[in-house]
Amino acid sequence: STQSTWGVAFETVSKMIKEPKPSQALLKSVAKKFDIEIIFFLNLQNQNINLIGEIGECTNLVLLNLSGNSLKECTGFDKLRKLCFLDLSNNLLQNIDGLAPLTKLINLNLQGNQLKTDRAIAPISRIPTLRTLYLQSLAGGAKNPLCSTDNYRATILALIPSLQRLDGIRRDSELDNNVKLDGGNSKEINTNLNFSIDFWYTKEYPRLEDKRIGAEDNGAGRNLADCKALASKIESMIQGLKL
Repeated sequence: STQSTWGVAFETVSKMIKEPKPSQALLKSVAKKFDIEIIFFLNLQNQNINLIGEIGECTNLVLLNLSGNSLKECTGFDKLRKLCFLDLSNNLLQNIDGLAPLTKLINLNLQGNQLKTDRAIAPISRIPTLRTLYLQSLAGGAKNPLCSTDNYRATILALIPSLQRLDGIRRDSELDNNVKLDGGNSKEINTNLNFSIDFWYTKEYPRLEDKRIGAEDNGAGRNLADCKALASKIESMIQGLKL
């Protein structure tokens, strides 16, 4: 089936793939691409994956969803230098040391893991592009243990100066039952985490329409040069979203 997430339509896995360490052959089959170099968007949620395997060789990935798997550590991400949107929610992570090289990350979802202290978050503190981070849901569910520590919100915002939104709440908003957004106007935020992450979008980072990204392609009929040009175009557009 095809699903639209972060404003991009791409294939989802409709059944358990039964590969805890995904192979290149599987990734090409899931993404319907003839080469892993032209895989830009990948959704492998709820697949019992415990090692990212050949996902780490998809060097042009921009969007990656690995939520609901069995990852205990973030190894193998160091080559994914173009990754901007990453969902690692509902795994078994106790540290995220392997995410430090992802210097283009904009949105990162880590809720529902086992991160216990702010020191566990330190590896992403120097990512200059990081704007949105989830360590728990807006309603306070799917908490990491560190979310229950004293001064949690203030500590994380001080640790990551680039953050504009933590757990669905803007940096400059009051943390109460009537969150005020956009100059005092109330705004309902969608907390349904059915991989439809509309509340990640703000006026600074609007939803991108497929036709703007040029996400559609003709499968194996598109040659590698065209696909590299498409990757460059996507990267340029993402750069345009940054402050």
